[in-house]
Amino acid sequence: MSDVSRRAALAAGLAAGVTTPLSTTAEAAAWPGPDATADDYPQFMADSGHSGWARTETTVTVATVGSLGQLWQRPVAESGWAPATGDPTVVGNGVFLGGRTVVRYDAQTGTRVWSRSIGAVVPTTPVYAHGLVVATGLDGSDSHLGAIDARTGALVWKRRLARSGFASPSIAGSTVLVGSEDRVQAFDLRTGGRRWGWVDPEYWAGMFGSPSAAGGLVIAGNEGNSRVTALNLSDGKVAWQNRLPGTNGWTMDGFGIAVDRASGRAFVGSTGGSYSGAVRAVSVADGTTLWQTELGKSVWRAVAWSGSTVLANAETDLVALDAATGVIRWRFTNEAWLSPGMVCDGGVVLIGVPAGAVLDTPALLGFSIGSGRRLLTLALPGGAGYEPMGAAISRGRVFLPQWNRLLCLGPGGGPVGRDRSTPPPRRRSPVAPVHRQETRR
Repeated sequence: MSDVSRRAALAAGLAAGVTTPLSTTAEAAAWPGPDATADDYPQFMADSGHSGWARTETTVTVATVGSLGQLWQRPVAESGWAPATGDPTVVGNGVFLGGRTVVRYDAQTGTRVWSRSIGAVVPTTPVYAHGLVVATGLDGSDSHLGAIDARTGALVWKRRLARSGFASPSIAGSTVLVGSEDRVQAFDLRTGGRRWGWVDPEYWAGMFGSPSAAGGLVIAGNEGNSRVTALNLSDGKVAWQNRLPGTNGWTMDGFGIAVDRASGRAFVGSTGGSYSGAVRAVSVADGTTLWQTELGKSVWRAVAWSGSTVLANAETDLVALDAATGVIRWRFTNEAWLSPGMVCDGGVVLIGVPAGAVLDTPALLGFSIGSGRRLLTLALPGGAGYEPMGAAISRGRVFLPQWNRLLCLGPGGGPVGRDRSTPPPRRRSPVAPVHRQETRR
């Protein structure tokens, strides 16, 4: 097929709302490609369960995190949304990041390997499985979903989604999962064909966050996670629902659900309402609430699970809770809202803060998960508007987007300096322009 015919077929397919495969016979024959390993960080918040935990990391630890410094930085063409890029993912020597396009960088040198558009900007996290990078994008009020060959950067397929969404995709086996306004949808990873879609019959406002997957179930929350629904991965039928009286809220990649497959628990952060913001543990098997702890502040951003500890990003606070009981172990209180994501490894949790919170500049903070002791306060370049996003950790390196730059940090690295080739960002909310909270009536 010629390039002209290929583009015409793509346009016709998108107009009809269907998938247009772009893979060649040779590419299709190579399926499946290599999958991620235990040392990789291939999805939003690390894995399909969104644990935020780099489980095999042994280089960035309690002993070494205080020496983190810059190994390299590169400019990023930001998306025009807040957050500007989403979080990075790391597989082998490839670092994948959204923005105006999806870009692959060399993890060792920062060299840009390829850049590929999916027909829309990508303010969410590109995710990886079986040799493909999958991303969601926004084009006005339209949402797009596309798959890219991780090695070559070739566009394999893309499709327009039925509803707009502000959440990163997830991949469970050969199934791509996407949350949007009133629905959760599943697509074939290889072809982009739609497998099923579940429309929430009680939808009234808000957005589904990035779906988590565990035990043959897809777990997704809406209305600020006041209502969590588990769907069968095979057919999208409802397995159970868990409800908490409260208000609705939504933001880009907000209200994550972290799954601990070993204990069969899902940890859910939620916004206010009858409760003033809470974290609850829910049984993956039947949706029963096992414990619930009120924090006094809405948990707008994802919780992360690391061993026996649940970590909640609650507005201005970072809170550590006992995973078995919900008892608060320690709490760091800040003067400004924390940056979106966080990542755990080697007994350490890393999280960003905006300028004026701890230092005059943005900063990356590191805490001991066990004790809450602050081990790292790393000044980052820039001022207001340069808030860091969520980081990814793999093989002794921390990859941190900071609006229109990507930083690579490692123990023993040098001072973090400004890349003078990139202009300062336009002023925006440090959380998201679509950050909203509403009361159900």
